Amino acid sequence: MTIRIYPSRLPGEPLETHEHGAVTIHQWMARNVENYRADMKHPIAIEVDGVNIPAAAWFDYAISPKSDVHIYPVPHGAVALAWIAVAVSVASVAYALFFAPGASDPGGFSSSTGDSLDVNPAKANRAKLGDPIRELFGRRRIYPDYVVQPVTRFSPDDPTVMTVEMFVALGFGQFSFGEGDMRVGATPVSSLGDGFAYTVFQPGQNVAGDRRSENWFNSTEVGGTSSGAGLDMAQTAPDTDDVVAQSLTVSGSTITFNGLSADDDTATNELPDSWIAGATVELIVPDQFVVTNDGAYSSITSDNLAEIAPYVGMPVTLWYNSVDYSLFIASYTPHADATEEEEEVTASITLAYESETGAPFTGIPEGYIRLSVSHAGYQYKIFDVDGTSVTLQRLIDGVVDNTWPGFVARTVLDFEASGVNQNDSWMGPFLACPDNETIDMFEVNFFFPNGICGYDKKGRKQNRTVRWEVQYRVYGSGSGWMSKTGSYNTKNINGLGFTERITLSSPGLVEVRCRRTNEQGQDNSRDNMYWQSLRGRLLTRPSSYASVTTMGSRWKPVASWQRSPIAG
Repeated sequence: MTIRIYPSRLPGEPLETHEHGAVTIHQWMARNVENYRADMKHPIAIEVDGVNIPAAAWFDYAISPKSDVHIYPVPHGAVALAWIAVAVSVASVAYALFFAPGASDPGGFSSSTGDSLDVNPAKANRAKLGDPIRELFGRRRIYPDYVVQPVTRFSPDDPTVMTVEMFVALGFGQFSFGEGDMRVGATPVSSLGDGFAYTVFQPGQNVAGDRRSENWFNSTEVGGTSSGAGLDMAQTAPDTDDVVAQSLTVSGSTITFNGLSADDDTATNELPDSWIAGATVELIVPDQFVVTNDGAYSSITSDNLAEIAPYVGMPVTLWYNSVDYSLFIASYTPHADATEEEEEVTASITLAYESETGAPFTGIPEGYIRLSVSHAGYQYKIFDVDGTSVTLQRLIDGVVDNTWPGFVARTVLDFEASGVNQNDSWMGPFLACPDNETIDMFEVNFFFPNGICGYDKKGRKQNRTVRWEVQYRVYGSGSGWMSKTGSYNTKNINGLGFTERITLSSPGLVEVRCRRTNEQGQDNSRDNMYWQSLRGRLLTRPSSYASVTTMGSRWKPVASWQRSPIAG
C-alpha cells in the first residue's frame, strides 16, 4: 500500500502519496522528514488501516508494504513549520497542510474569504480586497481567480455566437500545466477545438498588449439573471397605426390618401391620430421596374430611381412580394439623354448584401416587376398635415435629409403606410462605471433570445428590422444627451445578440440609457429585445503582475458553464 498525506480530514484527494516497505513509523519519519525528533510535539496524526496510532507508539509500530497509512494535520501553531517538510516534497508540506484549501472547495476560497462571481455564462472565483494570493504545492486542481471582470460579446460576423473573455490569476509563482489539464466545467479544453484560446503570462510579464487584461466594469443594474435575459426593451417600444385607404397619390414631398377608412372598412376620410406634425411614419410606395440578370446580380431599371437620390454604397430597403431586404447599392448607372452618338440610357442599380462589395443580390425574376426601392428603413418625418394630404421629410438614421428630391408623381394601390406612436420611455439611465471612476468607452449588449424574424401573410419567413437608440452624457454635467441609432435586419429564429461600442471624445463618468424605436412583435414577428449588459472601460490597469502567473482566455460558450478548473 502507500502513505498518503491529506490537507484535512474532509473528503478529498491526498496532497502526496509515497510508496513504502517494511519499516516502523519512526524510521520512515526519520528518513523522510527534516528535523524530525521522536521527543517533540508532533503536529500530525497517523492512522494505519483506519486505526489511530499515538505518537508514543511510533518508535516500535511497524508497517508493512500492505499497510494503508494516512497522515492528517493537527494544528499546533507556527512552530511546526520548522520540521514538517517532507524531504521528497517540492515545497513545504506543513504550509500545505495548514493553509491549503479543503477538498470541499478544491483550490478556491471558503465563504469567509471570497465568493463566486455570478456573471453569466462564466463563473470563477472573486477574491476580496486583502485576500491572500493562492500558493500551490504539488499538483492540485484549482479554480482561478478573476483579475478583472469577465466580458461577454457577440460576434460581429455571426450574431448567434457569443464569446467570453476572462483574465485570471492562477497563483503565486510559476505553474506548469498542459491543455489536457484545463477544463471548462467538466469539458477538457482540447474538446473545444478553436472554440477555446488562451495565453499564459509568467510572473512580471507585460500583459498590456492583451485586450483580455483590460479593466471593464460591468454595471450591476443591467444584465441577465436566473429569471430573465436582461432588461426587457418592450416597454420602450412605440406602437404603430396602419393607414387604410383605397389609394395613395405621391408627388414630390407631398402624399395624399384617397378613400380613407378604418380597419373595419368604415369610411372616415381622416388620418389616424398619430399622423401629426413632427411624427415619424413608415411608407412603402411600390413602382414598376424592369429586372434583368446582370452577371451575378439582378439589375433593376427605371428612371424613377432618381427619387431616392441613389449612390454606390447607399443602404436601401428593397420591398418585393411583401418581404423587406436590407441591401446596399453595388452599382448605379444614372439616366442619360440620347445624343447623336449614344442612345438614351435608363437609370439602373444592382444591389449587394452587407456592403457595396458584399455578396450579389439576385433572385428576382426577369421582366416587369412590382417592387419598391427606398432609403434604409423607409422612415419619414411629417412636416405638415392638411386634411388627407401630408408633407414629408425623409429621415436617414433619424436625421432629416434636406437633399431628398421627393417622389416621382404617381398613384398606387399597393402602398403600405403606418404611423409610429412615439414612446418617450427609456430604459435607464445607468452609470457605466463607479461614481469615483472615469471611462474612455462603453459597450452595450442587445440580446434576442427568440431571434429576429418576420412572417408574411402566408406564414413564410421574411426579414424583420429592429431599430434602437442609445443615449449617453457625462453624469451630473447638465449637458444634452448624445445619441447613437442603429438597426438589425435578419430572419433568424435562433437566439442571437449584438454588441455596440461607443468611444467617448474624452474620458468621463458616463450615464447611459437605451430604447427601442420601432414596434415589437408587429405582424406576429419574433423580435423580443433585451438589454443584456452595460460595461465601461476603466482607464487604469496594471501592465504586469509581479510574482503571479496570469492567463487570458477566450471561448465560445455552447452550454451553461460551471466554474472552470485548471490542474496546476
